Amino acid sequence: METACFSDENVEMAASKLALYLYLNPCPTILKRTFRGSTVNFSFCSLNSLSSFERREQSSLCLNKCKVRRSSKRGFSSDAQPVTLLPRPRRAFLYVPGDNENMIAKASGLNVDSICLDMEDGVAESSKDKARETITRALDSVKFQNKVDVCVRINSIESKRAEKDLEAVFTAENAPKSICLPKVEKPVEVDWLLNKIYGLAMGRPSSYKVHILLVCETPLAILNLDKICTEMSELSTVLNCNLVPDSIIFGSDDYCAAIGATRSESAIEVLYARQKLVMVSKMFNLQAIDMVYNNLTNEEGFITNCMQGKGMGFNGKQIINPKQIEVAQKCFSPSEEEITWASELIAEWEAKAQEGVGAILFKGRMIDMPLVNQARNILRVKEKMGL
Repeated sequence: METACFSDENVEMAASKLALYLYLNPCPTILKRTFRGSTVNFSFCSLNSLSSFERREQSSLCLNKCKVRRSSKRGFSSDAQPVTLLPRPRRAFLYVPGDNENMIAKASGLNVDSICLDMEDGVAESSKDKARETITRALDSVKFQNKVDVCVRINSIESKRAEKDLEAVFTAENAPKSICLPKVEKPVEVDWLLNKIYGLAMGRPSSYKVHILLVCETPLAILNLDKICTEMSELSTVLNCNLVPDSIIFGSDDYCAAIGATRSESAIEVLYARQKLVMVSKMFNLQAIDMVYNNLTNEEGFITNCMQGKGMGFNGKQIINPKQIEVAQKCFSPSEEEITWASELIAEWEAKAQEGVGAILFKGRMIDMPLVNQARNILRVKEKMGL
């Protein structure tokens, strides 16, 4: 039997971290917790003989045992505050092949919300190691525009490359502030990702945050999406540290391949998947990023596809060419007409609210709380984007 001791001030973080590691590694399961002076002792034994499912069950049990309530100055609390989503617009989410130094250098001068340095689908199998090395160097050597979020898309967990990808990019002094994990299908993969990043980010300033983006691109991912988001939300809250749930991204091409569908201009074949992804994302206060539009010669089709996504509730769009940036960012920004409508509606509503009314007549339309909330959303987006 071994014992780990953590100080009074850090026990909740330590207990949460210990629980997070349980299901994955030859880790301990907590058997007993005792208090002695200003320290708390966790006693544990090895989980080497347990299956991954059994480790996961023990992890949940362990985490429950770790939750203790602060009842006095020397007590402890499990009342973690939810992580607040930081304002980071992703109207255009541009993929850049990570093995191409010239393309990365060109991308550094672009005025785009998000640049995703890609190790996955945009890179040939033979160039995966090169992409990892190139991206790690670029994080420190390439200066991107100030307001651009630089995200790194690692390879999937199933590929067996994800761990090396993460370890490499976190050796950079300017470590990524956004990590994108593709082909997520199960909550256990979210556990692994947060577990790994949590350890790699330790020792960095408390102001350093890692935004988490997940790509859902299979039928199983869509079916499990609420469980996936629950896992991400709960773990980031329990850790109460540097992991910020950010976005869910829809991978339409892999999804269509998996269900045997053919991509069409109307996108009717992915309607259900897109609607569910938006609904679940918003339920967890996450951004929803829409699918890629592959036809670079059809600007009208691209505009239509963007506006369709915006109308469904998506916050932005994946793009594969710099020529798509302007259209995507314009389509996923509130128009001047929308901003004017929202501002005037809120002013009218607040003026009438003192009279105790539940609905008002505004420009010939009956307005109640759902439309007021829509107007407030428009103004919040405007403020986030600095429009």
